[in-house]
Amino acid sequence: ASQKEVVEFEKQRTVAVAKAMQKSAETEKAATAKLTQLREIVDRFGEQEEPADARLKAWDKWFSEEGVELARTDPGAFVAEQARYQQEKREFDKVKADKAQAEQALYSEHIREQNRLLPQMAPELADPKEGKQRFADTMSYLREAGYDSDTLKWISARDLSFAHKAMMYDRAQARAKQAPPPKPKQAGPTAAPAGQGQRASSSEQRLRTLDAKKSLSIEESIELR
Repeated sequence: ASQKEVVEFEKQRTVAVAKAMQKSAETEKAATAKLTQLREIVDRFGEQEEPADARLKAWDKWFSEEGVELARTDPGAFVAEQARYQQEKREFDKVKADKAQAEQALYSEHIREQNRLLPQMAPELADPKEGKQRFADTMSYLREAGYDSDTLKWISARDLSFAHKAMMYDRAQARAKQAPPPKPKQAGPTAAPAGQGQRASSSEQRLRTLDAKKSLSIEESIELR
Protein backbone atom coordinates (compact mmCIF):
# COMPACT_ATOMS: atom_id res chain seq x y z
CA ALA A 1 0.00 0.00 0.00
CA SER A 2 1.14 3.52 -0.71
CA GLN A 3 2.01 5.99 2.04
CA LYS A 4 -1.15 7.94 1.24
CA GLU A 5 -3.32 4.83 1.68
CA VAL A 6 -1.65 4.00 5.01
CA VAL A 7 -2.22 7.53 6.30
CA GLU A 8 -5.87 7.42 5.20
CA PHE A 9 -6.38 4.04 6.88
CA GLU A 10 -4.88 5.29 10.16
CA LYS A 11 -7.07 8.37 10.00
CA GLN A 12 -10.23 6.29 9.55
CA ARG A 13 -9.16 3.93 12.33
CA THR A 14 -8.57 6.82 14.73
CA VAL A 15 -12.00 8.26 13.93
CA ALA A 16 -13.65 4.84 14.45
CA VAL A 17 -11.93 4.33 17.81
CA ALA A 18 -12.91 7.81 18.95
CA LYS A 19 -16.55 7.19 18.00
CA ALA A 20 -16.56 3.83 19.79
CA MET A 21 -15.10 5.38 22.95
CA GLN A 22 -17.62 8.20 22.82
CA LYS A 23 -20.50 5.76 22.38
CA SER A 24 -19.24 3.64 25.27
CA ALA A 25 -18.96 6.70 27.49
CA GLU A 26 -22.46 7.83 26.55
CA THR A 27 -23.85 4.34 27.21
CA GLU A 28 -22.18 4.19 30.61
CA LYS A 29 -23.41 7.68 31.49
CA ALA A 30 -26.98 6.80 30.51
CA ALA A 31 -26.82 3.54 32.48
CA THR A 32 -25.48 5.32 35.56
CA ALA A 33 -28.23 7.93 35.34
CA LYS A 34 -30.90 5.25 35.03
CA LEU A 35 -29.55 3.28 37.97
CA THR A 36 -29.44 6.45 40.07
CA GLN A 37 -33.04 7.26 39.16
CA LEU A 38 -34.22 3.75 40.04
CA ARG A 39 -32.38 3.84 43.37
CA GLU A 40 -34.06 7.12 44.22
CA ILE A 41 -37.47 5.59 43.47
CA VAL A 42 -36.72 2.58 45.67
CA ASP A 43 -35.53 4.85 48.48
CA ARG A 44 -38.64 6.99 48.20
CA PHE A 45 -40.91 3.96 48.53
CA GLY A 46 -38.76 2.78 51.43
CA GLU A 47 -39.33 6.09 53.19
CA GLN A 48 -43.09 5.60 52.79
CA GLU A 49 -43.01 1.94 53.79
CA GLU A 50 -41.32 2.32 57.17
CA PRO A 51 -43.89 4.64 58.85
CA ALA A 52 -46.78 2.76 57.21
CA ASP A 53 -45.47 -0.50 58.64
CA ALA A 54 -45.22 1.08 62.10
CA ARG A 55 -48.79 2.36 61.74
CA LEU A 56 -50.13 -1.11 60.91
CA LYS A 57 -48.36 -2.58 63.93
CA ALA A 58 -50.05 0.07 66.05
CA TRP A 59 -53.39 -0.98 64.54
CA ASP A 60 -52.69 -4.62 65.48
CA LYS A 61 -52.14 -3.54 69.08
CA TRP A 62 -55.31 -1.41 69.03
CA PHE A 63 -57.43 -4.30 67.77
CA SER A 64 -56.17 -6.55 70.57
CA GLU A 65 -56.82 -3.97 73.31
CA GLU A 66 -58.93 -0.77 72.78
CA GLY A 67 -60.67 -2.24 69.77
CA VAL A 68 -62.09 -5.09 71.79
CA GLU A 69 -63.70 -2.69 74.25
CA LEU A 70 -64.93 -0.36 71.48
CA ALA A 71 -66.53 -3.25 69.60
CA ARG A 72 -68.41 -4.15 72.80
CA THR A 73 -69.52 -0.65 73.76
CA ASP A 74 -69.93 1.05 70.35
CA PRO A 75 -70.06 -1.36 67.41
CA GLY A 76 -70.70 1.46 64.91
CA ALA A 77 -67.57 3.36 65.93
CA PHE A 78 -65.61 0.10 65.80
CA VAL A 79 -66.79 -0.55 62.22
CA ALA A 80 -65.69 2.98 61.24
CA GLU A 81 -62.24 2.43 62.73
CA GLN A 82 -62.02 -0.93 61.03
CA ALA A 83 -62.77 0.71 57.65
CA ARG A 84 -60.03 3.27 58.31
CA TYR A 85 -57.60 0.46 59.07
CA GLN A 86 -58.51 -1.36 55.87
CA GLN A 87 -57.87 1.80 53.82
CA GLU A 88 -54.43 2.25 55.39
CA LYS A 89 -53.70 -1.42 54.81
CA ARG A 90 -54.52 -1.09 51.08
CA GLU A 91 -52.27 1.95 50.83
CA PHE A 92 -49.48 0.09 52.62
CA ASP A 93 -49.84 -2.93 50.34
CA LYS A 94 -49.61 -0.64 47.30
CA VAL A 95 -46.44 0.98 48.60
CA LYS A 96 -44.89 -2.46 49.19
CA ALA A 97 -45.88 -3.62 45.70
CA ASP A 98 -44.54 -0.45 44.07
CA LYS A 99 -41.30 -0.76 46.00
CA ALA A 100 -40.90 -4.41 44.98
CA GLN A 101 -41.50 -3.47 41.34
CA ALA A 102 -38.94 -0.66 41.54
CA GLU A 103 -36.41 -2.98 43.18
CA GLN A 104 -36.89 -5.53 40.41
CA ALA A 105 -36.40 -2.84 37.76
CA LEU A 106 -33.25 -1.66 39.56
CA TYR A 107 -31.88 -5.19 39.78
CA SER A 108 -32.62 -5.92 36.11
CA GLU A 109 -30.82 -2.73 35.09
CA HIS A 110 -27.89 -3.61 37.35
CA ILE A 111 -27.56 -7.07 35.75
CA ARG A 112 -27.82 -5.63 32.25
CA GLU A 113 -25.07 -3.08 32.96
CA GLN A 114 -22.73 -5.61 34.62
CA ASN A 115 -23.20 -8.00 31.69
CA ARG A 116 -22.18 -5.16 29.40
CA LEU A 117 -19.08 -4.41 31.51
CA LEU A 118 -18.01 -8.01 32.16
CA PRO A 119 -16.10 -8.55 28.87
CA GLN A 120 -14.09 -5.41 29.65
CA MET A 121 -13.53 -5.94 33.38
CA ALA A 122 -13.22 -9.74 33.47
CA PRO A 123 -12.93 -11.23 29.95
CA GLU A 124 -12.01 -14.62 31.42
CA LEU A 125 -15.51 -14.79 32.96
CA ALA A 126 -17.17 -13.79 29.69
CA ASP A 127 -15.39 -16.45 27.63
CA PRO A 128 -17.96 -18.35 25.48
CA LYS A 129 -16.56 -21.77 26.42
CA GLU A 130 -15.12 -21.51 29.94
CA GLY A 131 -16.73 -18.32 31.24
CA LYS A 132 -19.89 -19.89 32.68
CA GLN A 133 -17.98 -22.44 34.77
CA ARG A 134 -15.43 -19.85 35.89
CA PHE A 135 -18.26 -17.55 36.95
CA ALA A 136 -19.91 -20.34 38.96
CA ASP A 137 -16.58 -21.26 40.60
CA THR A 138 -15.97 -17.62 41.53
CA MET A 139 -19.40 -17.27 43.11
CA SER A 140 -18.85 -20.48 45.10
CA TYR A 141 -15.46 -19.14 46.20
CA LEU A 142 -17.11 -15.95 47.49
CA ARG A 143 -19.84 -17.89 49.33
CA GLU A 144 -17.19 -20.02 51.04
CA ALA A 145 -15.41 -16.79 51.99
CA GLY A 146 -18.56 -15.66 53.85
CA TYR A 147 -20.35 -13.37 51.39
CA ASP A 148 -24.14 -13.49 51.81
CA SER A 149 -26.66 -13.90 49.01
CA ASP A 150 -27.80 -10.28 49.00
CA THR A 151 -24.22 -9.00 48.62
CA LEU A 152 -23.53 -11.43 45.77
CA LYS A 153 -26.81 -10.43 44.12
CA TRP A 154 -25.49 -6.89 43.63
CA ILE A 155 -21.85 -7.70 42.91
CA SER A 156 -20.21 -5.66 40.17
CA ALA A 157 -18.17 -6.84 37.20
CA ARG A 158 -15.09 -5.14 38.66
CA ASP A 159 -15.46 -6.97 41.98
CA LEU A 160 -15.98 -10.25 40.11
CA SER A 161 -12.69 -9.67 38.32
CA PHE A 162 -10.85 -9.15 41.62
CA ALA A 163 -12.56 -12.19 43.16
CA HIS A 164 -11.59 -14.46 40.25
CA LYS A 165 -7.95 -13.36 40.47
CA ALA A 166 -7.97 -14.01 44.23
CA MET A 167 -9.46 -17.47 43.67
CA MET A 168 -6.82 -18.38 41.09
CA TYR A 169 -4.06 -17.17 43.42
CA ASP A 170 -5.41 -19.26 46.33
CA ARG A 171 -5.64 -22.31 44.07
CA ALA A 172 -2.03 -21.85 42.96
CA GLN A 173 -0.90 -21.55 46.59
CA ALA A 174 -2.79 -24.73 47.50
CA ARG A 175 -1.18 -26.65 44.62
CA ALA A 176 2.25 -25.42 45.65
CA LYS A 177 1.73 -26.72 49.19
CA GLN A 178 0.62 -30.14 47.92
CA ALA A 179 3.55 -30.56 45.52
CA PRO A 180 6.30 -32.98 46.75
CA PRO A 181 9.54 -31.31 47.89
CA PRO A 182 12.32 -31.26 45.29
CA LYS A 183 14.87 -34.08 45.51
CA PRO A 184 18.35 -33.04 46.77
CA LYS A 185 20.96 -32.77 44.05
CA GLN A 186 23.55 -35.57 43.99
CA ALA A 187 27.10 -34.45 44.61
CA GLY A 188 29.40 -34.60 41.59
CA PRO A 189 32.74 -36.46 41.51
CA THR A 190 35.39 -35.11 43.89
CA ALA A 191 38.11 -33.21 42.13
CA ALA A 192 41.54 -34.84 42.25
CA PRO A 193 44.28 -33.09 44.25
CA ALA A 194 46.46 -30.73 42.35
CA GLY A 195 48.93 -32.62 40.26
CA GLN A 196 47.30 -36.03 40.81
CA GLY A 197 46.26 -37.79 37.67
CA GLN A 198 47.95 -35.26 35.49
CA ARG A 199 49.87 -36.52 32.48
CA ALA A 200 53.62 -36.69 32.99
CA SER A 201 55.77 -34.25 31.10
CA SER A 202 57.73 -35.40 28.01
CA SER A 203 61.11 -35.26 29.88
CA GLU A 204 59.81 -37.51 32.69
CA GLN A 205 58.51 -40.03 30.16
CA ARG A 206 61.89 -40.01 28.40
CA LEU A 207 63.78 -40.74 31.64
CA ARG A 208 61.45 -43.64 32.53
CA THR A 209 61.92 -45.11 29.06
CA LEU A 210 65.73 -44.97 29.32
CA ASP A 211 65.74 -46.41 32.84
CA ALA A 212 63.75 -49.41 31.64
CA LYS A 213 66.22 -50.27 28.89
CA LYS A 214 68.74 -53.08 29.59
CA SER A 215 71.56 -51.51 27.60
CA LEU A 216 72.20 -47.85 26.90
CA SER A 217 74.34 -45.98 24.49
CA ILE A 218 76.95 -43.52 25.77
CA GLU A 219 74.66 -40.60 24.96
CA GLU A 220 71.74 -42.26 26.78
CA SER A 221 73.91 -42.97 29.85
CA ILE A 222 74.91 -39.30 30.02
CA GLU A 223 71.26 -38.32 29.68
CA LEU A 224 70.30 -40.44 32.74
CA ARG A 225 72.91 -38.81 34.97
